[in-house]
Amino acid sequence: MDIELKDVTKSYHRRHRSGKAVLTDLSFSVPSGSATVLTGPSGSGKTTMLNLIAGLHLCESGSVRVGPHVLGGLSESRRDRFRARHIGYVYQTFNLLSPLTALENLTVPSSLIGAFGPGTKARAEALLETLGLGGELHKRPYELSVGQRQRVAVARAVLKKPDVLVADEPTASLDKAAAKVVISALEGLIRGGATLVVATHDPQLTEALGARVFAVDEGRWAA
Repeated sequence: MDIELKDVTKSYHRRHRSGKAVLTDLSFSVPSGSATVLTGPSGSGKTTMLNLIAGLHLCESGSVRVGPHVLGGLSESRRDRFRARHIGYVYQTFNLLSPLTALENLTVPSSLIGAFGPGTKARAEALLETLGLGGELHKRPYELSVGQRQRVAVARAVLKKPDVLVADEPTASLDKAAAKVVISALEGLIRGGATLVVATHDPQLTEALGARVFAVDEGRWAA
């Protein structure tokens, strides 16, 4: 799916206060099946852009289109269904479910969206094995290291074979060897036709994905 943000402005408002714009009149497009990297300092608006593309937030002005869908024109429930079917998200904070094992963190979301087929559990196990987590399948997130939790989060997003994957610093907590394994999984998504938008400061990831790079600063494209 291709992506287009057009003249997007987004602010976060506090109660009884006007909010500062996080993104201001920002436009860009991502061709289907390509990789795009967002760089910039903390607070520059990268995560907000990912959240808009995933339909987690809506912009105040402008439009966000993912494939044929203009997200601002969808109800919250339709955005939820769209995200479940088409979007994979690797959160910077991982967002793993602590009562579930590493394996269940992959298979339960698939079950909830009706995508749990006969081979889903075996694919999940194989994917975790590929990411170096074959011995951690039945451990819960609090029993895993930060880097292991990050790889589980990547595996969860990759398992659903999304049309669009957005990832927030997906290699930040990994050593070079583990990062290479994650990068290989992301490259596999691109070969399968997925569109990737990644916020990262990792030059290894940017180079491996052959990504276009956009630098963001204070909610605008950096000069």
